[in-house]
Amino acid sequence: MRKPAVPLQPVVDPAGWRADEVEDAVSFALDEGHLTELDAALARLERSSLPIEAMRRTDFQLGRLAMLLNEIRHELMDGRGFALMRNFPVERFTRR
Repeated sequence: MRKPAVPLQPVVDPAGWRADEVEDAVSFALDEGHLTELDAALARLERSSLPIEAMRRTDFQLGRLAMLLNEIRHELMDGRGFALMRNFPVERFTRR
């Protein structure tokens, strides 16, 4: 459990990072397997016509990608507070 920061004391927390400490630590790369899973999940959702506001985690059947997304979530929530996702081909996907 995180402890609140104490004024005028060093921050002892994963979110208390310096630039030279995080270059690779927060970088998560998608590989072709991850993208294949994402493509298949998005295709299923497109066929279902489910409204975006009704989508839930259970609507996405993601194997290895789910594990990577859990790592990223952990870094966001309990780690440094940010993550860099590499190899995400935004041009392949619609805004929806």
